[in-house]
Order: sequence, then structure tokens, then C-alpha cells
Amino acid sequence: SNKVAYSVEAGLARIVFTDVEHKNAIDLQACQEFGEAAASARRDTSVRVVLLQARGDVFSVGGDIKGFVENKEHIYDHVISMTNGFHAGITDLRDGDAPFIIAVNGMAAGGGFSLVCSADLAIAKRSAKFCAAYTRSGLSPDGGGTYFLPRIVGRQRAFDIFATNPTLSADQAYEWGIVT
Repeated sequence: SNKVAYSVEAGLARIVFTDVEHKNAIDLQACQEFGEAAASARRDTSVRVVLLQARGDVFSVGGDIKGFVENKEHIYDHVISMTNGFHAGITDLRDGDAPFIIAVNGMAAGGGFSLVCSADLAIAKRSAKFCAAYTRSGLSPDGGGTYFLPRIVGRQRAFDIFATNPTLSADQAYEWGIVT
């Protein structure tokens, strides 16, 4: 079954993470489907705005750590395949003509957090939470997070966020300009 749903209605392209059972973890299939949806939105001249959101009570827990372990024998190729789709999707959403908006419910961690930082506009429920989470898992940040976050909060605060992995409340993310 699909992990990302895509639809267009009245100029609004919706990209929706749908893997509620796995807390919208970003695995190879999700990366590929996200990349395809973003490319479709960019190519469609009827699209006037792109909205990324998630079903369930978690926006995304980020990368699928279980999948990394299961693919440890060929982890390099696995990660490259994932990031190719994920990063192409982010590039299409950032470089396309339509504004890119994210609506966050629940936790946005890892790649989900980087997606929030990449949006033209990010909105969040008051109950939303944000965590870089990469270094906690022994990973380096991806999804453009190291490019976008310093431009939002400044270099030193971005380094602190990536190095210490604080969980930010929606209010704190708002105060720092990560969400509006």
C-alpha cells in the first residue's frame, strides 16, 4: 500500500504521509513516493499551492531506523536510494512555482523536522513537537536541514539544535521562526 497520497483539486496539490501504523517513518518507499508526488506537483501548471501534511497523530518520526538495520549489508546504496528521492522531492517543492506549505500535527523528527525547515510556510497545532533527532541516532542531518535551519534560527542556534536534539514545543518553534 502507498505511504504517500497525492491529489490535486482546485489548484491545491496535497501530499499526505499515510503510514500511520509506522508513525509516518521515512523509508525507501516513502522517499520514492514523496519524490514522485513533489515532481508531479512541480510539473502540473494548474497547481497554485502545495500542502504537505500527515495522517495520524505523528507528522513523521523521521528515517526508518529499522530499515537501516535490515539493510546494513548494503547500507550505503540503501541510504543513497532513499536520499535521492527525498532530496529530489524537497528540491522540486522549493524550486517549483507554487508556494510550499506544511501543516504539522504531533511530532516532526529527523527528516520530518528537515521538511518543516524547508517549507515556504510551516503551520503547526499547538500540540506539535519538533526534534532534529539525527545525532541521537548517530546520523548526520539530511533533507536540507543543515541548509535551511541556520537561515531560520542562525548558525549557532542551528548547531545547538542539531548537536543536542532538544524537543521544541510549537510555541518555542514559533518564537524561533521555524513555524508561523
